[in-house]
Amino acid sequence: MRTIEIKLYKFEELSQEAKDKAIEDHCGINVEYWCWWDHIQDEAKELGLEVEKFHLDHRTINGKLTEDPHEVIRRIKANHGESCETYKTALHFETQLGLNQDIADEDSITQEFESALLEDYLSMLRSEYEYLTSFETIEDTLRANGYDFTVDGTLY
Repeated sequence: MRTIEIKLYKFEELSQEAKDKAIEDHCGINVEYWCWWDHIQDEAKELGLEVEKFHLDHRTINGKLTEDPHEVIRRIKANHGESCETYKTALHFETQLGLNQDIADEDSITQEFESALLEDYLSMLRSEYEYLTSFETIEDTLRANGYDFTVDGTLY
């Protein structure tokens, strides 16, 4: 029988080079093992917008309004701050829908509103992904979970 002794280090005990390696080795730690986008999709759903699928690399998003656009606008105004892009979108289309008397025009404006709102949510998804994959957030995750590393930054 043999015994092997390995010195292990917490993230903060590593050299800067080893920390950089650990971060690079785990660049997807916050996005690969859970559905990081669920809370954004759930929020959209509560407003009356179903996000069916999205692809950040291709900058595409598919979905549809599941509620009357006036109700979606009301919910956005009640739940999102004035500096939020969805709030600005809602105000713009509230005016457009309010000025319109023709049902054909209202259908067209509703489709434009749906598209604009989906783009706002694609932007939110992209921002969340960028945050979760930033060096600072990966470092926070490695620290918070108390992982052990070898001297070169390899997760043990």
